[in-house]
Amino acid sequence: MNRTDVDKMERCLPASVGRTATRKSQLLCTLEVLRLLTDESHGLRADEIASIVERRTGSRPSEQKVLDDVHEIAACAPLGMEIVTPRRGESGGFRCRRSLLSSAQVRFLTDMVMTCKFATEPQRAELREALSGLASRYERDEAAHDVFVDGRDAPLSNDVFVAIDVAAQAIREARRLRFRYVSRGFYNEDVPLVADDGSQSFEETPVQLIYSFGEYYLETWAGEQDGHRALRRLDRVRAPMVSNTPAYAGEEVDRLRATVAERTTQVFDMLGDGVARTLFLEIDASVVRYAFDRFGPTIAFRDIRGNRACTKVTVQLSPTFYRWLFGMGDGMRLVKPRDEIWEGQFWDAGDKGRPSHERLVDDYEAAVRGLREQVALVCRAYGWEAPADDA
Repeated sequence: MNRTDVDKMERCLPASVGRTATRKSQLLCTLEVLRLLTDESHGLRADEIASIVERRTGSRPSEQKVLDDVHEIAACAPLGMEIVTPRRGESGGFRCRRSLLSSAQVRFLTDMVMTCKFATEPQRAELREALSGLASRYERDEAAHDVFVDGRDAPLSNDVFVAIDVAAQAIREARRLRFRYVSRGFYNEDVPLVADDGSQSFEETPVQLIYSFGEYYLETWAGEQDGHRALRRLDRVRAPMVSNTPAYAGEEVDRLRATVAERTTQVFDMLGDGVARTLFLEIDASVVRYAFDRFGPTIAFRDIRGNRACTKVTVQLSPTFYRWLFGMGDGMRLVKPRDEIWEGQFWDAGDKGRPSHERLVDDYEAAVRGLREQVALVCRAYGWEAPADDA
């Protein structure tokens, strides 16, 4: 290794490493050299490590001291380091096979950070730099992607993460959350919403933090026993703070907490009418992937006929559900349950949770009524003639 190579590698070390020429400083410098400048495929000999340490600290350690330090690091395995020492007569030098994160893990976390819709651009850059500091220079090169990240959804502030932290604190302390809640105007400005008391300050009992379909939500209970459930999108919460008022501890809140997982699987973008309905969808093979995306990998298809098949789903009706259904065109449609024999193929034998045929027909008719209402609204907006009810 020539002097140019030594200088180049020394500049890869953090500025805080090896500020003094003490023995402890040189030991820590050797540790960082192994962690950041070697990996499973790239090693350094003791004399090369000594040259880099000398360049950084101004004092050259003996090769024996470097060997002692490397063996001590290998034995203690700080920061999860796994040091490979060469056998007698083997070339390749000392190598750090594994440290805090592998290149694949750094790459995975970097991708998550760069595509996180809730992180601001400065946060993304800061976190990416921090992650790169956990990998060797070679792993860092492997983790660097030439992927263009669409920055249109990058927020201007970290409101979401502030709201998550404060809401979690309020839940832990069994206190209410005070906040302002906003919508968006035509110029992307905050438009304050009005609370039940006529003010712009909301004070509600936080029930559960939820992440669903790419958004963070906080389910709350507004008021006392005669109150109501509310769902707050955290990117629209402003100035959250833990109130001094104790949280409402009624059975309504306990019921919400006990059923959050079940209810979340039934709604679209956290919107629903509060009634879980069992519906049958006939789906074309060309759009079946969207059904798996929306309902998960456990849905099962029955009554398969060519390129179309039926599946059973449980949903709460909402405009969002109908928009999704409209978007499938003729690739997906609601199917009226035929009879108990046909319905039986969608349940295991003896399943006590199977609804009656009449209940399934009621669910279908409710879904069709809502669908007609949405169609009528669209027709009214464009001045079209709405289809007849018996169509």
